Parts: sequence; structure tokens; C-alpha cells
Amino acid sequence: MNSVNDFYVLYPVYLDSTKKLSEGRKYCKDLCIKNPSFLEISNALKFLEIDCTHEIHKKHPRDFFRSGRFKINKMYGKKNIIEGIRDTILKSRTKPSVECKNTEKVQDFVTSKGDVIENKLNLVARRKIKTKKNKKK
Repeated sequence: MNSVNDFYVLYPVYLDSTKKLSEGRKYCKDLCIKNPSFLEISNALKFLEIDCTHEIHKKHPRDFFRSGRFKINKMYGKKNIIEGIRDTILKSRTKPSVECKNTEKVQDFVTSKGDVIENKLNLVARRKIKTKKNKKK
């Protein structure tokens, strides 16, 4: 990546499907995803083993509040990279999180009359907070 023409630049706003073309989106919505972050794109590029330079403090002129851009070597095809980034981010977003795996189903509740209440929504009963009542003398 010595020469200026040896790479192209990729900002996260280029891949944001919530943005209009006039707001900075560069590719069609079929190739874009909803609100990609710098970290997600960075992880996708690492997963795809694409040689690039991360510039965290650079900002796109139309999307000034989000920082970060990538300089990607031109030997990789743009469309292939965009499709690969989209697919890896979608896969990482659809993976079940660690918290979901550790949750267990709450037991069914039995009322004082002996009726069983099924807990289909996996809700947990709140504990009552004991308060002191003012005693009259």
C-alpha cells in the first residue's frame, strides 16, 4: 500500500442500509446492512483475512459523528469484499449470545389451591419489598 492508487477507502456509512445515497451510502441496499459499526466491519475483515489499514479517527464528511475508515488493497474486488463483509456481519448478529445459552426455563408455579400455572413466557415473579407501617399509639 505504498502508492495512493493502490487502495480504496471503505467507511461504515457506505454499508449502512438506513442511509440514503445522498447521506453517504454508496452501495445498493441489497449489499448493505443496518447500522454496521467500525468494530463489526473490522472483525469481518479479519475473519475474511483481507489486508487493510484501520484508521479509527478518520470521519466521513456526510456522517461526521461516526468515526473510522478502512484502506483496502485494490487486489481484492470491491463487490466480493462488500458481500463477504455483509455475510459475516449477518452471521455474527444471528449467532445466539452466551447469555441466551445459560438461561434455563423457570419452573411452573403451583397456586395455593393446587392449580398449576404454566410459564410459557419464562417470566420470573418479583419479590415483594417489605415496608414498615406506621403504628398509631
